[in-house]
Amino acid sequence: MRVDRIPLAILEAGPAGPGLAHNPGRPLLSPELPCSAADSVWRGCDGELANVVAQALSVAGLSVPSPILAVASRKLAQANPTHARDYREHLERVDTWLGGINGVFTRGRQGLLAHGNTHHVLARAYALDRHLHDDGPLDRGRWEKCRHTFRAHVVED
Repeated sequence: MRVDRIPLAILEAGPAGPGLAHNPGRPLLSPELPCSAADSVWRGCDGELANVVAQALSVAGLSVPSPILAVASRKLAQANPTHARDYREHLERVDTWLGGINGVFTRGRQGLLAHGNTHHVLARAYALDRHLHDDGPLDRGRWEKCRHTFRAHVVED
């Protein structure tokens, strides 16, 4: 597999996690390579996947200065939703339609397509609460302004 772009959705570095060998002084890289069960990444063996990650790091201007001691892959057929490249156009059309229905609003990471950590989710919940009137209706104008700020949330480790 030849890599000319960075196919990684996530790359975490840190100590070995549960069930993984611990090598003091050696980093553990945990990449996420989105794929479908029909493509070469899914069918790749551990060595091939390590090569894809190393090439992706090289494309990003990073190098692996020490030998790779071990590679272990875990394949999940459906870990996260898979979006088409033009998903945002379709999501915005549905979101606009739903926004026009009195008493209906979207929330959460799927409803807003805004990923984040627990503190981001809590911030969204508190914001929603602040924008609901005591008698029930939502202040849509203020809520929409607030929703746009959620796009700036960045997942943190």
